[in-house]
Amino acid sequence: MSADPLSTYPRPAEDNGWGFHSSSGAYEQPWMSEAWRVRFAGKRDISALTAEDKRKVMRDYAQMLHDEYGVRWFKLLAAGAEQLDFLEALVSAGIETIVRTWTGEPHPQYVVPVDEVKRYLDLGAHYIEWGNEPNLFGEWDRRFWVWDRLVPQLVDQMLRNFDAIRRASVETGVQAVPLVPSLSPGGHYDARTMFRQILEELQRRNELGALQGAAVAIHNRPHNIPVDVPPSDTLTITFREYEWYDDQVRTFLGHSLPLLGTEAGYEIGDHTVAEFPPIDGELHAEYNMQILRGFKDKWRPALFCVCMWLIEIYEPSNYAFANAAWWYNKIAGGMYPESILPAVHALRNEPKFVRRMPWETGTPPVEEEEEAPTLTVVRPPEGWETERPTLDAEGTARPPGATVVVRRSESSEVLGQVTSADDGRWRLAGIPLQEGQQRLHFQVLVGGQAGPEVQRTVVRRPPDTVEARLTRLEAKVAELDERVRRLEA
Repeated sequence: MSADPLSTYPRPAEDNGWGFHSSSGAYEQPWMSEAWRVRFAGKRDISALTAEDKRKVMRDYAQMLHDEYGVRWFKLLAAGAEQLDFLEALVSAGIETIVRTWTGEPHPQYVVPVDEVKRYLDLGAHYIEWGNEPNLFGEWDRRFWVWDRLVPQLVDQMLRNFDAIRRASVETGVQAVPLVPSLSPGGHYDARTMFRQILEELQRRNELGALQGAAVAIHNRPHNIPVDVPPSDTLTITFREYEWYDDQVRTFLGHSLPLLGTEAGYEIGDHTVAEFPPIDGELHAEYNMQILRGFKDKWRPALFCVCMWLIEIYEPSNYAFANAAWWYNKIAGGMYPESILPAVHALRNEPKFVRRMPWETGTPPVEEEEEAPTLTVVRPPEGWETERPTLDAEGTARPPGATVVVRRSESSEVLGQVTSADDGRWRLAGIPLQEGQQRLHFQVLVGGQAGPEVQRTVVRRPPDTVEARLTRLEAKVAELDERVRRLEA
């Protein structure tokens, strides 16, 4: 079997793909948290900490993450040299640390200093992320946010940063991996459009070779969409959106690049998508554990890791993104002991494993696995109301070519069926509705075998005509007359 290009990239010992994003502040460190300085240095008063106390807290904290919680990856937000001690502690504990160099409004001018990268590499880092979510307006020097120039400017910046990171690698003799910066799911400039245009721009310039030895940072945070829901042309904010990125890279390069989930997972309280339940503490734990378990035998080898957003906020006065914290959650955590979310305990109790890649086991990767049937109904949502006599439904069904059948639940009457397209999407128009409330039953069939099903309650209201309004008014008058009659009696 020929060597897989993915096998040439650094991974930690006993790799399992599990990681965390550090605190949201580029200067924050664990000793700023009272809990950790008491546990590891025995000092409650922050002013009593010596420089050695701070280093001890960071070393013991990193070792705790590694030994007690199985953490093998860490996304470290770093401003200049401020995080060198923390980086050293993480690497010493056996945690592969992705360094994101921080600066405000980084696009399209910022280029990471070579000497700064050299310091990170000398301490054991390999992966360097120099930008962040360039499809968001707020991450740009707004003078340069020119719609039809965004991608060319970004590619110019990317090539300059790749060159700086590779020069640092040559000068230190340490393998450095520059990252294509992560895009915000959705975004002001559509994430999929921008990523594909980046690849097309590199191809147009004959610069696709710049991606050899690089990796791709992604932010696959799926709001409240369940883990197994696949991506599609109309549903792009899913955990499995990483598969779309991998497909694009393979189309242009002929092989995968590592995909690093530098912001991943679920955030408590998220109810962005009305179709699915909000993320409470229990779902937060279950869905995030499903992601981590998937590294054992489910996710593609290209997905190297996920760094869960967000481990905690170390600085007591910082509330930026505090609702995302797993440990010491200042907003959503009040309902849990010590404000520690249930996911923390679930992570500690989760059976640990070592991930085995195909090139380590001698087993070729399975390119075409038989897909388990899946079904989503994006439209109509639960409780949909309409005056029309028919409605249109749409969603996704896997595998492609599956049949989606809709029935009236009360009578099992078939109202229509449709076959899902190559990308899994399906759309069924003109489903007849009865007046009043009814239950529609959607089910996917694969090879004649019944698969998952989804139910939706919909209501067909009578048309709001003059006659209908008059009828409602007459009914209201009759109701009032009856009340008066009872009072007089």
